[in-house]
Amino acid sequence: MVWTILGIILGVLSVLSLVLGMISLFNKEDYSFTGSRSYNNMSPFMMTIVYGILAYIMFTVK
Repeated sequence: MVWTILGIILGVLSVLSLVLGMISLFNKEDYSFTGSRSYNNMSPFMMTIVYGILAYIMFTVK
């Protein structure tokens, strides 16, 4: 039960970071979770991949 809740939270975070990456690609402004401009445009997509892998692990482990 705890793993399922964690998987749902990580899935939502991956979707949010994917949306953030799409916004940062269409805007010239550079968005990140910390608010600093040091990240390039690919960091939200890398976070999406990491969150997706973690969510998959959370869903598969019972």
